[in-house]
Amino acid sequence: MSDTDLIRKIEENKPKTETKEELHTSPKTLTATGQNIGAGITLTRVYFDSRLQASVFIYPASYMLTQERIESLDPRFKTIPRELGIQREIKDITPEDLSKRFLNEIRPLHSDIDRFYTTNGIRISENVFNNPHTSLYLSTIIKDIKG
Repeated sequence: MSDTDLIRKIEENKPKTETKEELHTSPKTLTATGQNIGAGITLTRVYFDSRLQASVFIYPASYMLTQERIESLDPRFKTIPRELGIQREIKDITPEDLSKRFLNEIRPLHSDIDRFYTTNGIRISENVFNNPHTSLYLSTIIKDIKG
């Protein structure tokens, strides 16, 4: 589905704005509309400016993160062939809420750098860990995150 089709579908599903009188005289059952929410989380080791790091990317579930897409986010990225690490999709959560949950779960560890990218209208966050050996700990946390 193209971005234009998605925007059109969202516009069609927007609830009609009701006047104050309509709200008081015709109660309606509220129903959810729109797409299912979900978020993807990927842990991988990559080179950024020739320095090895562990990176955790969080993005909408509708986006498929690949090595090529990681390299397209910033020309300073260089992925390791066949190294995508762990990739999960968690349903019924927004990327923002997943990011908060992930950062809460890894305490007392914290990311060294947080970066944000936008590609094709999709926001992708990256949490950078300069010590790539934290990957084992991070992979355990990511496997255990509940949806």
